[in-house]
Formats: sequence, C-alpha cells, structure tokens
Amino acid sequence: MLTSGDIEFEPLQEKIYQMTTSIAIMLAGDSALQSEILQKVRLDVYERIQHDPQNWWAVEDVAALYSRFYSEAKLKRSEAAILNPLGLNRGTFIERQQQMAASLVSQLAQQMINFEIPKVEAIITGIDSTGAHIYVVEDGDASCADSVGFASIGAGRWHANTQFMFAGHTRSSLGPRTLLLVFSAKRRAEVAPGVGEGTDMFMVPYLGGYTPIGTHVLKELDKAYKGNQRGINRSSRKAEKGFANYLDQLAPAQASPEQKASRTTEQPPEAGAVSSGSEQKDKPEQEGQGNQTASSGPG
Repeated sequence: MLTSGDIEFEPLQEKIYQMTTSIAIMLAGDSALQSEILQKVRLDVYERIQHDPQNWWAVEDVAALYSRFYSEAKLKRSEAAILNPLGLNRGTFIERQQQMAASLVSQLAQQMINFEIPKVEAIITGIDSTGAHIYVVEDGDASCADSVGFASIGAGRWHANTQFMFAGHTRSSLGPRTLLLVFSAKRRAEVAPGVGEGTDMFMVPYLGGYTPIGTHVLKELDKAYKGNQRGINRSSRKAEKGFANYLDQLAPAQASPEQKASRTTEQPPEAGAVSSGSEQKDKPEQEGQGNQTASSGPG
C-alpha cells in the first residue's frame, strides 16, 4: 500500500528503489516525505558514482545519508512551524539567543526537537566491499540488523518478523529457502490493515549483481506457498482430530464412580441450581416448554 497523509491506496508502483547495482532502499510510511528524502539521497549517490565509479558505496553510508536528510526535512518543517511565525529562522534564532529570555530559548528548542512529522521507515540493504548488510532507519534513527539476519518495516512488520523467527532464519540460510521465507512473510503480513496484495522482490547475490525477481518466479513462489499452507492445514486438522480422540478416551478413564453413574442414570438437579417462579411450581410443564435456567453453583 502507498500512504499519503490520510490516504491509502495500492497503485502499480514499486516501493523498492535501486540506489546502485548493489544497494536498494525499501520504504514505508508517508510517501510525500519519503520522496523528498529519497531524491536527495539518490542525488548524492549518483554524483559520487559519476565522479568516482571505482569507489563502491557502503550500505552503512547510504543509511547515514537517508538519516541525515530525514533530520534536515524535520528541521525545515519545525523551523517553518515554530520559528517563522516569530520572524525567526535557524540562523537568527542562534544569533539572538543572548537577547531572549533563557526560558523562551529553552522552550523553543524543546519544541523544535520534539516536533512531529509523518512517520517514515526504510530498509537499506545490499552488498558492499565488506559483504551483505541490512540497515533499518526509523524516524531518522539508523540501526544494523546484520546479526539478526532479517528486518521488516511497515504495518505488517510484526507478522513478517514472526514468520522469520518461527522459521529460525539466520544470515547463513540458503538462497531458495530464504526466497520462499521472504515471500511467505510478506503474504502473512497481508492480514494487517494497510498491507497490499502486490509483491515485488529482488536479490543481490554478489557485488554489482542487483537482480529484480521476475513475475514467473513470483508465480512459482506463490504456488509453493499455497501448497505449503495446504500441508500445514492438513497437519493441523489431523493433530486436532487426534487430540480430540485422546480427550474422549481420557474422560471415561478418569471419571469417578459417581460421575460414571451420572452418565447412565438421570440425576435430579441440585438444590438452588434451578430458579423458577412460584406460580410455575404447581403447573405441569407443557410439552416443548422447559425452563431456561442459569446457575453459577457447583452443578
């Protein structure tokens, strides 16, 4: 799904952006803010590639670029909302601090630091000269997920992360297993509101080897996923049936003599278990009109 303000829709547009032949960025959150940040990141990346094509970009450096331009976007918005109405900008605010009350300076600074902008997240991943890396940037804070071996962002992140954890994924997992696991995690995440049905995938098997996953591969992954789900459902039904049979066999064996007798002989209700009006005690129940009762007693 693409998010813009309070609008969510699913256009024919990818949310994967190739930065170099080895590094890509995946985005979640407000699309307008993401576009602003991404244009600046892409410009810096492309300029260095043109001037120094032998100098491979590090995944960490691209993540740092994204984080820096996020902070700049936040500062620009906070300046417009907090300082401009007072006839100030970032420069004049610093210059005139000596002329302002310390409490006002502190208040304005706190408002700018805590200023809220639309939530955005990004995964920056790929291969550089030191190997494969995964970085996650959430609201400007970058973290490395190399040791975990996977990362998810967006509305369905917890569903996807759960799939990776239950599968015991590690960074040394083989390619075919990982491809199916990534596809399965995306499909599981579709139960979350705001996650679309469209799926785009890519892989970077070696330095400079960025490769989009073709639709023919996605169709086979979908077929494998559905077959796997059918097998899981069959196993679940078999397990449920087996456990139900076990409980049926267990109940008679553990029943007390009194409980066993109650199954073969009708017993009168316990005192206080049935409540009925006094006018009903003297009237025989008509056929099909038994009393409806509720009890929280021992019976």
